[in-house]
Amino acid sequence: MPELKELEHLLKEGKITRREFISQASVLGLMASFSPSLLITQAEAAKPKKGGRLRIGSSGNSMMDSLDPRLLTDIMPQVVNQCLRNNLCEINYKGFLIPELAKSWEASPDASK
Repeated sequence: MPELKELEHLLKEGKITRREFISQASVLGLMASFSPSLLITQAEAAKPKKGGRLRIGSSGNSMMDSLDPRLLTDIMPQVVNQCLRNNLCEINYKGFLIPELAKSWEASPDASK
């Protein structure tokens, strides 16, 4: 029994993983006697770090890809451009055109501009 208490202590302190706890408890033959509540621990989020490099693996790219919106020919450069830039307007979830960067717009009377 002292071995189980030691395993419980190590688990609660985070010094062994749940997998290690289960394997060691099963070696002791005590698997049926431990409480499942011992395995419940609070998860901790990883601490964010500044800097780094984002690498995206994609298909369909070419050496001719550009960030110039006039020259976009494939979906991947379009996605990259959409991530880097805002649009004058966008379509909302109801399908209506709404302003994003533009404050307003209107058509000229002869629809030429």
